[in-house]
Amino acid sequence: MFIDELDGEERRTVREGPNEEELALFDLLCQDVELSEKEREQVKAIAQQLLGKIRDDLVIDWRKKQQAKARVKDHIQAVLDDLPESYDADKWNNVFDAVYQHVYQAYRGHGESVYL
Repeated sequence: MFIDELDGEERRTVREGPNEEELALFDLLCQDVELSEKEREQVKAIAQQLLGKIRDDLVIDWRKKQQAKARVKDHIQAVLDDLPESYDADKWNNVFDAVYQHVYQAYRGHGESVYL
């Protein structure tokens, strides 16, 4: 059967639903936070929304431009503001920092990322 041929991470992707990029963000968002099943679904949607929101901001050399970095941070913040109440201020700040660092390291700009 097809599912039997998949390794652990591939099985998880099939089970969780999101693609590799979304799954990486989902993992960062769920780190050190106890979530109900409903909250997990909400966080999955937030991971998808986040990628859609920042994709246009990741232009050539975005990491070298203050305005571009600020725009990415603003979009991340706006999307993360929709996280469930399980995220207190400290957890929210930790998640924000982790997500921004991930985006900074993974997305070089102009469509180039570690996922391509």
